[in-house]
Amino acid sequence: MLASTPSTSSQRRLLMPAAALVGLILSTAGVLPALAGEKEALLNLKSVLAASFLTSWDVAQPLCPGTWQGVACDSSNHVSSLVLSPCAPSTPSPMLEGPLADATGFSELSELLALDLSCNRFSKSMPSALTTLSKLTLLNLARDNDFEGPIPDGLLAMPALAYLDLSDTNLTGRLPTAAGSYTPTLSHLDLSYNDLTFDLPWEMSALSNLQYLNVRANRFNNSDTPISAFSYMTRLTFLDISDNLLTCDLPSGVGLSVPGLVHLAAGSNRLDGSIPASFTHLTALTFLDVGYNALTGSIPYSLLSLPHLVEAHLGHNSFGARFPARMPTPTLRFLDVGWNELSGALPTLIIRSTGLLHLDLSHNHFTGTIPPEWRKLVNLRHIDVGFNDLRGSIPGAFQALTNLEAFYAPHNRLSGASIGAFGVRDHETRFYLDLSYNHMGGTLRRLGALYSFVDLNLAHNYLRGSVPRRMFQGVKLAALDLSYNRLWGVMDAFTALTNLTSLNLAGNKLSGTIPTKMSNLNKLQRLVLAHNALSGSVPESVTSSSRLVKLDLSSNALSGKLPQINHCPEELNLANNIFTDMLPDIGSCAASAERIDFSNNQLTGSIPTVIAHFSYLSHLSFSRNLMNGTIPEEFSALRSLRVLDLSWNQFKGSIPSGLGLSEALQQVFLAGNQLDGTIPDGMAAFSMATFEPGNDFLCGEPVKQCII
Repeated sequence: MLASTPSTSSQRRLLMPAAALVGLILSTAGVLPALAGEKEALLNLKSVLAASFLTSWDVAQPLCPGTWQGVACDSSNHVSSLVLSPCAPSTPSPMLEGPLADATGFSELSELLALDLSCNRFSKSMPSALTTLSKLTLLNLARDNDFEGPIPDGLLAMPALAYLDLSDTNLTGRLPTAAGSYTPTLSHLDLSYNDLTFDLPWEMSALSNLQYLNVRANRFNNSDTPISAFSYMTRLTFLDISDNLLTCDLPSGVGLSVPGLVHLAAGSNRLDGSIPASFTHLTALTFLDVGYNALTGSIPYSLLSLPHLVEAHLGHNSFGARFPARMPTPTLRFLDVGWNELSGALPTLIIRSTGLLHLDLSHNHFTGTIPPEWRKLVNLRHIDVGFNDLRGSIPGAFQALTNLEAFYAPHNRLSGASIGAFGVRDHETRFYLDLSYNHMGGTLRRLGALYSFVDLNLAHNYLRGSVPRRMFQGVKLAALDLSYNRLWGVMDAFTALTNLTSLNLAGNKLSGTIPTKMSNLNKLQRLVLAHNALSGSVPESVTSSSRLVKLDLSSNALSGKLPQINHCPEELNLANNIFTDMLPDIGSCAASAERIDFSNNQLTGSIPTVIAHFSYLSHLSFSRNLMNGTIPEEFSALRSLRVLDLSWNQFKGSIPSGLGLSEALQQVFLAGNQLDGTIPDGMAAFSMATFEPGNDFLCGEPVKQCII
């Protein structure tokens, strides 16, 4: 009996699984070599970068799914993401080093969507093979700052790329200018902190979907080409072109074409012209920085009224006219219009910005008084109205500004004596007050309470009278400057200021001795008592403080031997006193001294040769003393010395020839001595006043010719 034959439908049912199996085999035949190629590419990368910490990258381990550190795979078991970054927020890895461009096989990672190798230290150039990754949407190589050379050709044109961060990677060269150089898929582009040059080209207008563009801190100039490309980036929300060399106008088209712009930074360039009126249409703007440019004209009437504006940096330009009379936005927190040419009265309408934290109106031509209405700005922390032409007194109503931390108003014509509006705060705070170079008068008692001050500068005013003995009890000042007033009496009251790091009392009429209790001020770094009537000797505790970087006791009537200097400050000035005898051991100055002035005393003896080892010394003066001996030959080693004054002593011998070879030496004063011999050739360019009068036996340029 013949076997039955399957029907046609039955045959089809049997053939379909077979066909599927064949298809699977055929497709797997393509996948397996592809996966092998991806594994080989990654192992090559590990080898080139000597990444021994990647222990999971092992040829014996399966690549996918997810067993190799930093590697992620898609549903087809292809590598879709590679993240090896010390900056990765969730899984930071150790730093990689080496020539990334030497890694072969990037083209094997054909399914790669995201590559983050930021914060490493790669050398040589960026790999041009990255441009073969046609599906890549994210590339982050930021802060890999040992790269060399330009952006690889085609990198900005990769067809799927949406996010590209090449910031702080030491890139050089210019941006591409050929058509098709920029992919419209990019939404985030960061090229900041590099060394890119030439123009920001018009071809960038192809970046029509760009939302974030940062080219800060390069050397773009656009001296002849206006920046017009931004007007075509209609989806921009963040634009930073600051810290470049741009000398063109601000891009006016941005105001009309990019209505969603939130952040606009163009500061620290050389931009000229005025702020375009179209900027007042940027109703989404929260941050504006056009400071440190050469902008002129007036500030647009409604610019500061933009409804969401939080920070406005307009300082260091040449804006003129008056401050805009329109009410600023209540959202404003930071306003800087300092260093301009603004005039008229200080604005009172600013009180509408009740959340204002920082206000800088300094270095303008404002006149009149400080508005008492500002008391309503109760959130203010910083006010600077210095270098204007303001008059009147500090409004007592400012006591309401309990959050204020700093008030700067130097170089005005403010008067009165009381600063009590700032002296007592409702809570612990560090308060800075600078009213130097004003017309503040009266006695120190009238200043009011000083308990909240940490830095008080009342220099160059008309304060008068003695210093009350208990004035500074309980006061926590860290810096106090009362220089160039009309104060008299003794210094005892200042020894209570044990938190001081800086004390300047120069240019008064203080008398008596320097208190030995100055040793209580063991945090002191700068002590200036010059131009007073102090007498007696200098306590050794003053010249032995290990923290002092500046000590100026010049122009007093201090006398006796110079105290031992166990810890030398960077600046030491004891000039114009009555110190006698020989210099003490000043060897401690070798590692720190930059300026030493012992001039106009009655010092005797010779110049210590140890000074030749003061490698940072730039100014040295022993003029108008009674010193003798010779100029040490070792002075030729003072390579940082710019000014040397040994005039009007009793020095003999020749001028060290090595001094003439110094490239740093700019001024030399040797007159009034008994030097002889030939002036070194390198000193021939100095004037005759360097050597004469005195030194009758010196010869050579610029004095008399030597007779052989």
